[in-house]
Amino acid sequence: MKEYYWHPSEFFSKDLSLVFKKYAIIILNQPLSLEYNKFLPLWKKAAIRICADGGANQLYMLYKDNPDILPDYIIGDMDSLAESTLEAYNSRGVKIIKINDQSSTDFGKSMDFIRSIDILVTDVIALNTFSGRVDQTLESINQIYLASSLSPPINLYLLSVCNITFLLFKGLNKVYLNQLILGPHCGLIPIGRRCTVTTEGMKWDLKDNVMEYGGTISTSNMVLKDIIMVETNEKILFTIYKLLIYFYFIKFYTYILKLLNNFNFFIKF
Repeated sequence: MKEYYWHPSEFFSKDLSLVFKKYAIIILNQPLSLEYNKFLPLWKKAAIRICADGGANQLYMLYKDNPDILPDYIIGDMDSLAESTLEAYNSRGVKIIKINDQSSTDFGKSMDFIRSIDILVTDVIALNTFSGRVDQTLESINQIYLASSLSPPINLYLLSVCNITFLLFKGLNKVYLNQLILGPHCGLIPIGRRCTVTTEGMKWDLKDNVMEYGGTISTSNMVLKDIIMVETNEKILFTIYKLLIYFYFIKFYTYILKLLNNFNFFIKF
């Protein structure tokens, strides 16, 4: 049986190169919610940085004064791109690629472009995928399945303010987690095909359970271990909650350290 290894917690690591060989990042046309100190390493270490049409508006709105955050490409039919954003990025050397084909979305156009260039990427990270229209959310999930069917396949991760979602493959999947960052809530969603699934490391483990839409699916489950195992006979969507309290704790901890440092400075003075 083929085995697959997944490290979703590492999206928040300072050294993403430990896990990901070459990855691309796509900004979709939804408000960006990832904190700057988490977003910047993710952005800077990407092999390709793409804004899908109006995604450029979202990036420009937050980081227009930051020279370190420029996309390599803006791709789409440009029906959502603001003229001011277009002019600003064009003047800074960002490549604008207009594709009028209405048979695919701007997300799909961006994925097709990644496949067409010489830089071979193994992973694509898409932000922010679950904060807008339901039809666009479902299209994002469809892109996961399309990417997994490529040769070689591309691992597409959908990041949003509260979740990380990706596809587990047919075989044995080992998901490595930092439970201070991700969890405990998670779900296994069979989209498209009936799946027979066995898990280890969850509160409600499955044992050769048959899952399908219109029948049983696994939602509101919880991870109990740092490594969970999912054996499936078909591809299945895995989503896990992003523990926001972790980030607030880090913010509070950093704030206290600054206060203590300032206090020590005045004492010494």
